[in-house]
Formats: sequence, structure tokens, C-alpha cells
Amino acid sequence: MKLFLASSFAQTSKLLEQRLQKPIKGKKIVFIANPADYSTGDKWWIKADRDAFIKLGCNVIDVDLRTISDKDLKKYLETSDIIHLCGGSVFYTILLIKEKGFDNMIKEFIEKDKIIYSGTSAGSMIVSEDLSLDASDPEEKQERKIIETEEIYLPLIEDVAQKYFDKAKYLRSQMEKTLTKLKSDISIKNRL
Repeated sequence: MKLFLASSFAQTSKLLEQRLQKPIKGKKIVFIANPADYSTGDKWWIKADRDAFIKLGCNVIDVDLRTISDKDLKKYLETSDIIHLCGGSVFYTILLIKEKGFDNMIKEFIEKDKIIYSGTSAGSMIVSEDLSLDASDPEEKQERKIIETEEIYLPLIEDVAQKYFDKAKYLRSQMEKTLTKLKSDISIKNRL
């Protein structure tokens, strides 16, 4: 299983070639920008990631998980080298993948080394078994309510992945919120 998880593909694209130990020129990329569906304003990070793949000489195939059929997605996965998910909403992305029934298909292709998984920011986080560090993100509020009632994740790694890791203040804030929530949950359980 080959995973390339980063906060920004545009800033780390050369590392992918180093990790693969070969150029990726001519490789086909299934490029999924759905994590940013509900982001407002300039979605510069999507353009930056796409442009980085193009600069490396890759053939970028834009795929919208909201509209693609499972048959067509399977065809793209079978004929491509890398699947890349951009940054945006962690929980929305997982819900979309689950709702469309793509979770098992994507996992199978990745786990059997039929395709390389690349994700940036939220795209990196969705493969984690533990999403607790993102649980207090205010942008995730609506989707988080659904996630809390169901066991929904796309676990490919057991470690905790965190977006914006290079932003220590954000990480510290998220960790403090998560710890406060965990303490509250433990306190409630102890009272029962």
C-alpha cells in the first residue's frame, strides 16, 4: 500500500517522486476536489495541487464523486496510477464516499497496490482511523453530527493525521478542544 499524505501537494510534489524513486511524468491522476465542495471563496489550494501535478507532466483527470457512477470510477481507478484527494472538509468527504458506496472500492485498489493514494490536508486525514483532532473544527459541525452517530471512516492507517500541522497554534487549539471534549465525555460516563 502506497500513501502520500501532505498538507499541500504543491509544496511537496518533488517528495512524491523521491518516495517512488522514479519520475511520475506521464502518470494518470484521478484528481478529486470534492473535499472543497462547501468551501467558499478562492479555492487556491485545488488549483495549486492540480498545477503541481501538471508541472510534473502528469495527465490530470478531474472526477466529481457526486456525479460519477461506480462503473466509471472503477474504470478510472483501473487505468490510473494515482488517486488524489484535495483539502476541505474531512467529514463531508467521508460521508460522500460512504454514501456513494465508493469506500470499499477505493480501499481495495489502494490496499492491493493497484493505485497510489495521495491526499492533502483533509484528503490526508480521511485515511486515518482516528479523526478526533478534527472533531472540534467549526467548519465540520454539520457533518460531525452525522459521524458521531455512525461508525464512518476510511481507515488505511492507525495513526492520527492532522491538517495544518505546520501551524502550531491551530494544532494546539484543536488538541485543547479535543482534550476538553474527552474530559467532558469521561466525566459524563463516570456520573452514569
